[in-house]
Amino acid sequence: GKTLGTELSALGFNVDFAPVADILVNGKNSVIGNRAFGTDPEKVASMVAELVKGMEGQGLSATLKHFPGSDKHEYRDSHFSDCTLRQSMEEWWERQGKIFQACIDAGVYSIMLSHKSFPAIDDTKICGRYIPTTMSKKIVTDLLKEKMGFKGVVITDAVEMKSITSMFTNVEDFFAAMYNAGCDVILGPSQKDIFDIIEKAVLDGKIPQSRIDDA
Repeated sequence: GKTLGTELSALGFNVDFAPVADILVNGKNSVIGNRAFGTDPEKVASMVAELVKGMEGQGLSATLKHFPGSDKHEYRDSHFSDCTLRQSMEEWWERQGKIFQACIDAGVYSIMLSHKSFPAIDDTKICGRYIPTTMSKKIVTDLLKEKMGFKGVVITDAVEMKSITSMFTNVEDFFAAMYNAGCDVILGPSQKDIFDIIEKAVLDGKIPQSRIDDA
């Protein structure tokens, strides 16, 4: 962590989209793969938290990802399809929740969300599909920001992934759902007029000005 912080800061970077906090629970999950720290929640929590401290101690802001984590029954890739966490809240707190809480307590600057749905927390459906974390106020605001006490920056994973691009036909509604859920930074939109789209959504009353100010 100190090495990353020192070298990247020297190159002029002030934020790194790392580390991965997902537990390696499914060998078929090619997205997490060798980026995971391991299979044991206690060890993963300890190592990820120490990496965060090392990075941020050198002036490099860490970004923990991908909240709310992985699931042993899910091997699909959200770049190409829907993905779901099928565990109970009790199971989640014992595994992934423990890791994210440890890193929040360690002072991580930013957390990146996954596009997985988590019906144990939010079983809302859009177009017959469970709402993804990125668009869920119950997960982003109620759980992450309020219950877990995260006060930093919440960033989406890339928003051109197939798991979410078909959730809304109206582009304003698409981005409004993310901001209103509690996301502060939208990663990788392809629209060249993205700033105009967001401004119009605010002027149309789809995103409160207070939400933009908070972000």
